[in-house]
Amino acid sequence: MSPDGLTLYHGAGGRLWGINPNTGARSVLAQHPDPNLNISGLAVYVPEPDTLAPLAFAFAVVLHVKRRKEVLPAEPLNRPAPGCRQRLG
Repeated sequence: MSPDGLTLYHGAGGRLWGINPNTGARSVLAQHPDPNLNISGLAVYVPEPDTLAPLAFAFAVVLHVKRRKEVLPAEPLNRPAPGCRQRLG
């Protein structure tokens, strides 16, 4: 919720939504370019001014993607990297 109580923030499917609690009107405040990104939960502290919400959302997405990349299995060492013409061993 924004400090003035006029915007509720909701993160879903790689997007940060701003929702007016009085009218229910939604608007996309920030969006990640990866369409396959799925955010299952998001907690954002929005300090004054509330225009920092998209920045906080972008930081949360980058942190999520970075952690996701850290758990991917490594390439075998006996294969050349994709696009590399050098032969190993």
